[in-house]
Amino acid sequence: MGETLFDLTGQMLELKNMLCECADDTELEQIINDSIESVEGALEVKAEGYVKVIQQMEMEQERCDQLACEWQMKSDIRKNAIKRMKDKLTQALIAIDKADGIKAGDYTLKVVKNGGQAPIIYDDESAIPQSLMRIKYEKDSKLIREYLAEHPETSWAHIGERGVHLGIK
Repeated sequence: MGETLFDLTGQMLELKNMLCECADDTELEQIINDSIESVEGALEVKAEGYVKVIQQMEMEQERCDQLACEWQMKSDIRKNAIKRMKDKLTQALIAIDKADGIKAGDYTLKVVKNGGQAPIIYDDESAIPQSLMRIKYEKDSKLIREYLAEHPETSWAHIGERGVHLGIK
């Protein structure tokens, strides 16, 4: 098996360090430069392989996203159909006033009350007293960024360095 990307990167760093330590020995410098070119060539081949695998995986991931979207739509359609059918059965049982339910083959259907607390119906939400309202605080990144620009000595936050990413053309 060939050398890994990790191996090649390590070799490249080692050769560059050797080149930095090399003092006026032109023959040794030429040997190191030739070695660097050799490792760079292997690194380019390895990187090309990585890019091909990345592109294949990106296509597969995109297709997975499309399939997930399609399956989510199918799921939503079925969920809505199930709800409509259950609602129609419930309405039918209520309409015929069958409190004890009906027998439908192997199944018994009954209209039952929901558990838990009764729902609150808001007739006018603007009339709710402030004492019954909850205030939710959340960070405002834009305001914090502006504040940090004016107060760089702040101890509770600072502006970090931008990250990096791989560009593939």
